[in-house]
Amino acid sequence: MLLLLAAGCRQEARPTSTVQPSEASLRGMALKETRPAHDFTLTDHHGQPVHLHDMQGKVIALFFGYTRCPDICPLTMSVMSQAAAALGTDAEHVRFLFVTVDPERDSAPVLAKYLSHWEQVNVTGLTGSEDQLAPVYAEYQVTIEKVPRENGAYAVNHSALTWLIDQSGTIRAHLPMGATGEDLANDIRYLLKHPQKPAAQIRDAWVRPADAGAATAAYFTITNPTNAPIILKGVQTDWGEGSLHQTVVENGGAMTKMKHVATLEIPANGQVAFKPGGYHVMIENLKRALRPGEDVALTFRLGDGTSLTVTAVVQD
Repeated sequence: MLLLLAAGCRQEARPTSTVQPSEASLRGMALKETRPAHDFTLTDHHGQPVHLHDMQGKVIALFFGYTRCPDICPLTMSVMSQAAAALGTDAEHVRFLFVTVDPERDSAPVLAKYLSHWEQVNVTGLTGSEDQLAPVYAEYQVTIEKVPRENGAYAVNHSALTWLIDQSGTIRAHLPMGATGEDLANDIRYLLKHPQKPAAQIRDAWVRPADAGAATAAYFTITNPTNAPIILKGVQTDWGEGSLHQTVVENGGAMTKMKHVATLEIPANGQVAFKPGGYHVMIENLKRALRPGEDVALTFRLGDGTSLTVTAVVQD
């Protein structure tokens, strides 16, 4: 895939629009193999934590830039403003995200001041630590190059694609630098009308609180809306060692056993409930204590090679 690198301080000649239709109604580049967007937690320009998966149900336009960018980032912000204006009331179903490539300087207050210049579009500025941002950069193939200037200053060259995620949380397409506001609005309208049906849906996910080093369990209901079985092959979490388990009752209830489940089939157009006394996700050797109200991201590996991430709430 060709990545366009935006120069932090160079002016470059650019066409009015470089995009060409790649699907029936998309003007940007549609992904040949769509994939679920992994959840992330970053800090918005109000200083509040933001989870990507909380935005499911809306189309997301995601751009990477920085507040001291003199050319490409203001241009992209203007494109987003034009797109929002062209969308009219449909803009209520869209989230515009501006993720910094310069977290060293782009604090939440700095992002807030920068975004105030484009009040006509509701853009959420996002920043975070290097550890929080690194997997986000990797997922969206963001290349970052610091360019030293005099007196310790620097510019940042960075990838300039605008990524589009549909209502189901699936990464569907991207638009290059040079796309117009109407190009972006067109592709957002297309996704609003043609969301990709997710391979699986998880709801009501929760985890029991537990101390560091201990084990806990997560519960939820997983639904398969497709006409073919879906296979769960495992689960991962940053909080500890995750695995699929089932509680088995034997001898008329006199004995219970914990059984490891290597794979689990979710039947076509069916669902499986993970609940106390049955199937559950075991999280062992917790890296730190889990307390009520915290969030735990669980990433499930599916049989087709894709993954599904859900945020579970810690509760008693």
